[in-house]
Amino acid sequence: MERIRRGLRFLGSRHRYTVCVNRDMDRDHFYVTLFSNASQHIYPDNKIAAFTIQLAQPIIFDPSGILEVGLCELYFSERQLLEDNADALVYCDLNAPQLIGPTIVRFFRTFNIIVPEDYGVEYQFKNVYYVPVEKRMFRDIRIEVLNLAGERVPFTDGQTPLKVVLHFRRVITH
Repeated sequence: MERIRRGLRFLGSRHRYTVCVNRDMDRDHFYVTLFSNASQHIYPDNKIAAFTIQLAQPIIFDPSGILEVGLCELYFSERQLLEDNADALVYCDLNAPQLIGPTIVRFFRTFNIIVPEDYGVEYQFKNVYYVPVEKRMFRDIRIEVLNLAGERVPFTDGQTPLKVVLHFRRVITH
């Protein structure tokens, strides 16, 4: 397995981080962490509730295998949220369409927005719902957080980005 060492500087940080990236993604599972403000130079229209991120390298999977993805973490600052105690839905362009009531959409999961005063909100989902990945090669990932009316959840455009952690896993079939 070929490994590449990359020096990264996160937005707003003076520190440089070294990250190891596997060239061939030859593992049974891995995580991808996305920040809503990470690709502003490529996608200047990104917002906290709707953003596209370009990964450091394309991810390519064996077309004969089955890959699933699940949303395992979501974080935002309570100061950014304009609406409290509401249901929200998280969508992604990678996964196969799912049946949600009368519609079929590229959907991850729902969560209820309840914000304790003066704190950030981090959802670490105990039960990760996995859905099949439809794309076999991708370099960009699109995430949208919508309310039940299909509108973007109203966040202010503050300093703290929305953080999304995705867990990818291969399905082993016998």
